[in-house]
Amino acid sequence: MIDSNEIQPIDGYVRTLLVNAKEKYDLDIDVHEPTRGQRLEAALAMKDEANGFYSMEIMVGRRVSSSDPKDQALVFTLMIQGAHPSNPEKFYEGFAHGYWDK
Repeated sequence: MIDSNEIQPIDGYVRTLLVNAKEKYDLDIDVHEPTRGQRLEAALAMKDEANGFYSMEIMVGRRVSSSDPKDQALVFTLMIQGAHPSNPEKFYEGFAHGYWDK
């Protein structure tokens, strides 16, 4: 089971997305050390922006490129969600964290 209180590292791009979500949607999130639950809250708030791409990036913890082969599975998963909507919370919660500080 995924711990919603776990703090996972994020890149600077995702931090910018969180700042924007916090300001636009008046969210109570720590943009410097967000918990997975706070990132999910931001992802759900932004689910209609950029066809859900921002939400996916928030949950992965890093910028995702539609042209990078290593990210194609993520992009495909997002496209399937768009074609067959389901429970957005379960969908975005299912993205594995994919960023680690170097």
